[in-house]
Amino acid sequence: MAKEKRLLLVYSFGHTCVDLLGGFLLYRKVFTTDNYLFLWIVVYHGLAFCLEPVVGYFTDKYKKINFGIIGMALVVLGYFVASLSRFTGTFMAGLGNAMFHIAGGYISLHQSDKKLWEPAFFVSTGAIGVTLGKLFGNNTVSDLLICLIFGILPLILLVINKVPSDLRDRDGYFGITREENKDLSLILVIVSLCIRGYIGFTFSFSWDYKYKIIFLTAMVVLGKILGGVLSDRFGSYKVAIISSVVSAVCFILADVHFLFGLSALLCTNMVMVHSLVCVSDLLPDKTGLAFGIIPFGLYAGFLLSMVLNITGISYKVVVVILSLSVAYIYKTVLKEKNYDKD
Repeated sequence: MAKEKRLLLVYSFGHTCVDLLGGFLLYRKVFTTDNYLFLWIVVYHGLAFCLEPVVGYFTDKYKKINFGIIGMALVVLGYFVASLSRFTGTFMAGLGNAMFHIAGGYISLHQSDKKLWEPAFFVSTGAIGVTLGKLFGNNTVSDLLICLIFGILPLILLVINKVPSDLRDRDGYFGITREENKDLSLILVIVSLCIRGYIGFTFSFSWDYKYKIIFLTAMVVLGKILGGVLSDRFGSYKVAIISSVVSAVCFILADVHFLFGLSALLCTNMVMVHSLVCVSDLLPDKTGLAFGIIPFGLYAGFLLSMVLNITGISYKVVVVILSLSVAYIYKTVLKEKNYDKD
């Protein structure tokens, strides 16, 4: 058990590193000119997000292959290749990012013993990497130092800490999702992911502060972890519904005080782990594919945010309706008690 918890820490650290390196590559080598900036964003996120279901499929099919190690190596190599070809480097980093996310998510779901805090902890650490990647990429930090600490070091840790074969043979069933109408439940969860992606990419604060990015990142990380911890204590059904309703109220008051805005962000991210575990419940023998569906849904929300330009009071009304819709979705999809509390 101690070895599995160490694996969770290694892959969670790797999650921070792989997202940091991806962001570092974009801000240091790709976003060096305004030419086709939007296209680069779409391409990188499209590769990193939309390739995950494909990688997940192959992870389920070829369980002995450690896509985490391959993915981390590709991201590191992609950074240096980007000096010669921005597209090739971006492609390698995007593919490597997808591979690592699937490998880490697969492990966090399989070793969790039906506790939601563990996959919640894994997914939370990526936000730290995204923020640091942007900060380092926009400052004069040594490329070599970044690649050594956040590329080579985690790669060594991944090689040293091998994944036990019995862990790969487990399923991803948590037992928090209703058994009836599984196809409809899967569609509804994907819709909730699209909603979360849309809100995440469009919501902005009217206030500004020197350390704003730190507060925002903290809310994302804390929200995801709290979603898992509180669900293990009080049940997923209550936590998912209450957090979605509270986020709707906080979105309305976001301009009144910055704490309401931060609370909205916190509560919105608390539902992330429920989306992940619901899909894992619905595809228990296809955990890699299940994890890959999550970013695919989020990317759909990102694309929606690019074409649906709503502002002012209309935007607030839409966000409130969407947040309440998420609450209704999980009221429909989740069991009223967690598996281990039945």
